[in-house]
Amino acid sequence: MLETKKYFSISSFQSQTKSLSLITCTICGGGNICNDELIHCSVCQQSMHAYNCLGFENNKILKTIKTYSWECVDCKKCIQCGTVEHDDDLLFCDHCDRAYHLDCLNPPLREPPPGEWYCQLCV
Repeated sequence: MLETKKYFSISSFQSQTKSLSLITCTICGGGNICNDELIHCSVCQQSMHAYNCLGFENNKILKTIKTYSWECVDCKKCIQCGTVEHDDDLLFCDHCDRAYHLDCLNPPLREPPPGEWYCQLCV
């Protein structure tokens, strides 16, 4: 029985291992070696650091967004109407980071409430 030896080029090996470990944050350019978790947008597939770059303040929100198809701020749609129109009127839940247009809420709001706000799914 002939023994077959496989040969790998160093450049091929290096490019394969680089692609596996170089997921970087689109905001700061840092990788997953920072002491911050990278989360990924389900639409554009971009990655961002949850705490340092997106400003999430606790583990609860990070744990919650891992339970659904999270969208970054550039891809986020209103949960009620499904559109991205009037994105300056989007209100973000402080527990799950889902977005709602002020006028899509029941009852509709004219302006964002002061302080923290929680959507109907999180109340």
